[in-house]
Amino acid sequence: MKAIAAFFGVMAMALMLSTGAAEAMSDSGAKKSSHPDWDKAVNALDLKDYEAALPLLANVIKSEPENPDAQNLTGFAYRMLKNYEMAFSHYERALEIDPKHKGAHEYIGISYLETNQLEKAEETLASLKKLCAFCAERRSLDGAVKSYKRANKSS
Repeated sequence: MKAIAAFFGVMAMALMLSTGAAEAMSDSGAKKSSHPDWDKAVNALDLKDYEAALPLLANVIKSEPENPDAQNLTGFAYRMLKNYEMAFSHYERALEIDPKHKGAHEYIGISYLETNQLEKAEETLASLKKLCAFCAERRSLDGAVKSYKRANKSS
């Protein structure tokens, strides 16, 4: 009986990990734009040079206004620079273009937490949970909400 339980536990974990890995590969490995500034912008973000990434992403958005990934990464750069008004604007635009964009849900949810809007972050998490059961974005936002609650428990 223990062997059967262990087998199903291992299979469930393998399924969860393989699903997450597949999502992670398609999210991070796929080319999200053919614009020549896309790779430069992603590189600037990887180097945490958010100021340099913004004009590059603006060029991508100018030629691809319906690109939710460019909108999402622009929101991310603004959030890292603590410009929440612009961050929210770009995350909202990404979600207008693609309401199922998991990355935009994750990032706007984190932005809500950073601006002390727990209720909105929880609403966003609920929406993200409907989109994916084990995706990295859901796990990330779920962890951020839990951490926020722990940190603000005494408040």
